[in-house]
Order: sequence, then structure tokens, then C-alpha cells
Amino acid sequence: MLLTVGLLLACGSAATPTEESPTRQAATAAPPTATAQPAAIPAETLTVQAATAAPPTATAQPAAIPAETLTPQAATVAPPTAAPQPTATPAEPITSLQAATVAPPTATPQPTANPAELLTSIETDREALVAFYEATGGGKTWVIDFGWLTDYPLNEWYGVSVGEDSGRVEWLNLDGKGLTGEIPAELGNLTNLRGLNLRNNKLTGEIPAELGNLTNLQELFLNELYGGDNGLTGEIPAELGNLTNLIQLSLSGNQLTGEIPAELGNLTKLFRLDLDGNQLTGEIPAEFVNLTNLDMLDLSGNQLTGIPAELGNWHNLTSLNLAGNQLTEIPAELGNLTNLLGLNLSDNQLTGEIPAELGNWHNLGYLNLAGNQLTGEIPAELGNLTNLRELSLGDNQLTGEIPFELVLNLTNLEVLELHENQLTGEIPAWRVVMTLHGNQFSGCLPGTLRFIEGNLRSDGVDLDFCENQ
Repeated sequence: MLLTVGLLLACGSAATPTEESPTRQAATAAPPTATAQPAAIPAETLTVQAATAAPPTATAQPAAIPAETLTPQAATVAPPTAAPQPTATPAEPITSLQAATVAPPTATPQPTANPAELLTSIETDREALVAFYEATGGGKTWVIDFGWLTDYPLNEWYGVSVGEDSGRVEWLNLDGKGLTGEIPAELGNLTNLRGLNLRNNKLTGEIPAELGNLTNLQELFLNELYGGDNGLTGEIPAELGNLTNLIQLSLSGNQLTGEIPAELGNLTKLFRLDLDGNQLTGEIPAEFVNLTNLDMLDLSGNQLTGIPAELGNWHNLTSLNLAGNQLTEIPAELGNLTNLLGLNLSDNQLTGEIPAELGNWHNLGYLNLAGNQLTGEIPAELGNLTNLRELSLGDNQLTGEIPFELVLNLTNLEVLELHENQLTGEIPAWRVVMTLHGNQFSGCLPGTLRFIEGNLRSDGVDLDFCENQ
């Protein structure tokens, strides 16, 4: 009995953990002949029992370590003669219920794509292209259709490009290739498509809502550049607002009707938007305030009626063309567009005075407000537009004299159009091409106008050239 107690005390003192390395210690027994590694103790038993080893001889068992001690420690058996085993890195962080020495199974590389699914997707792409070919004239009207409807790989079909790894269609470029008929809904199955260019063809019908499935699309061109026959009709599908990776969207030169869908305000990566030359109505959506990356916007040649003041937040915008609409007011907030290089608001129904805030556009090179119903005097603040090369204010109802600040500061100006207003006073000596007819100027024509090529546009002014000039 005394011998047994002594052994128990000896074993208990040897198994006492220290505070410096609690996770590296475990309750152990010293079996004299053990060589095999013990099996890992299930995590669910660690909090309620001590890890023990059964020695081969009748040797006293060590005292059990309390469960609260085992909770932060790894319960292992460390045989005296076995070589140290490296601690396995588990797939998940070790918790208080897991043993740190459990070796995970050998990692198996995961396939990047299921081959069967990939083949199915490629076949879906092929079927979509066949449906597109048949719906848009195919061999009857296409100028070139090499490879189409053959067993060739899709990247050998004319105008088709596929991903190097996926083999799926990523680009479809058939610009000006004689396409006719309607765009089929199956085109929306090309879900890896990044670029779609069908401009300068003879397409008709509505834009399929299924194009909203092409969420990887970055460029979409359904426009007409050269006065061709593209005649897409109907409204712009709201589903195009799903194309949140889109950088360029051009639908110009068609016969689209209805209002611009507010959902296009979701296209926050959009760099260029062209909807000109359609029959769009209503106001420019206030949701366009979200298009903060927009660089160029062309909505000219529609029937739009309002410019939301929120558009003054487009600080990256460099080109804005809203000519040929039914706009009635220039929001003063547009003066915040300090990076603007060109603005065209001609041939609208703008009334009131020219906002002085437009003088904030220090980078502006082109300003066209002609063909409206603007009144009042030309603001002297336009003299701040020191990079201006062309200023068109003709066909309005402007009064007063030409501000001296324009003559003094606009040293880069090349063209000044002031015809058909009610301007008075003398014409300043200025080496620019000017259209001045239809006003009420007095005095004489400066001699500088004699020597400017193209200045015949000042004909119609009932004034003589000044003497000694």
C-alpha cells in the first residue's frame, strides 16, 4: 500500500502542467514497451474525462486530471521511445474541444470547373449563336459568316471570341455585317459575354429583356453611327440595369420610345452613355446621380423635358450633349461640373438668363447654347472660361453689349456666334471668326475682321469697316 501511494505521488508531480506552456502538456503514463501512436481522443469526451493509456503490466494508474484543466489543453499520449510527430495543421482552428495532434486526411486538389457542366455551357453557347444566326438573316444577308453553323470550334466562327480557359463565348463583334431581323432572346444565354457589338446593321424589333442576364457584359453597342438602317423600337428594357459591370452603353440612332428607365442608374461603372437620336421622353432620371464615373453623356435628339439638379454631382464628366430636346431650364448646379470640356444645349426651349455659375467651367473648350429663348445680358463671368475655343449664343433673345471681359480674357477663342439676338453697342476689335447679323450693333466694323479667314459669316451686318484700321 505504501509503495502504491508513493508511485501515485511521483506520477502526479511529473504530470503537473506549467503556466508557460499549457498547450504542450498532457496527462501521460510511461508504458515501458509502447511504440504505436495512440488514437486521437474524440473531442466530445475531452471535457469530461482524462486521457489515459493502459500499460501492459500491473502498474499504478496516474490520477485523473480534472476536466476543467483539459479544456484548454490537448489530450495526447506521449510514449517515451517514439520519435516526435509533427503537429498536424487542422482544416479549421483548434477549439477547446479538439485535439491538436489529429492529422487531417491528405488534401485533394479541387477541380476549377466541372468538365460536364463546362461542356454543357459551351453547347448552350453554340445553340444561342445558331439561334442568333437564323434570326438575323444568316447566309441570306450577312456580309461574312465564315465558320458559322459548322463543327469548327466557336472561336473560329467569324466575329466570335472565347475565353482561353473556359472556351465560352466572351466577345461577339458583327459591326456592319448586314444583320437583319430581330435580336433573339437566346442571346441572353451567352452569360460569359463581355462585349456585344451589333451596331451599323439593319436590326428591327425590341431589345430583348433577356440581355439583362449578361451580367458580365462590359460593352454593349446597338447603335447606328453612319446613318444606317438600325431601327430598334419599343422602350429600353429596365433589365439592362442588371448589367452592373457595363462600362459603355450605346443605343443611339434607333427609334426607341418611352422614358429612360431609372434602373440605368444602377450602372455605377458606366464611363460612356449614348442614347442620342431616339424618341425618348420625360426627364433625365434623378437616379443618374449614381453614375459618378460617367465621362461622356449624349442624350441629344430626343424629346426630353428636364435636367435634374442632382446631375451637378457628376464631377468626372467631361462631355455633355443634350442638344435637340425640349429642355426649358439650365440648372445652376451644372456649374459644379468643373471638369467639363464640352457642353451642347442648343436647339432646346431654354428660357431665362444664362447662369453666372457657368463661369466655373475653367476647363471648358466648347459651349453651345444657340437656338433657345435665353434672355438678359451675356454674363461677364463667361470671361473666366479661358480655355474656350468656340462660343455659340446665336438665335436667342440676348440683350446688352458684348462684355469686355470676354474680349480681354478669352485669348484662345476662335469662333464666336452671336447672330439673331438683340445685342447693342460697338463690336470690339477681336481676331476671331464671328457671326453678328440680326443684332442692333452700332459704330463700325473693326479692321481686324478683314484679315480673319472665314469671317464672311459676319455678312449681313449693316456697318462699314472703321477707317484707319
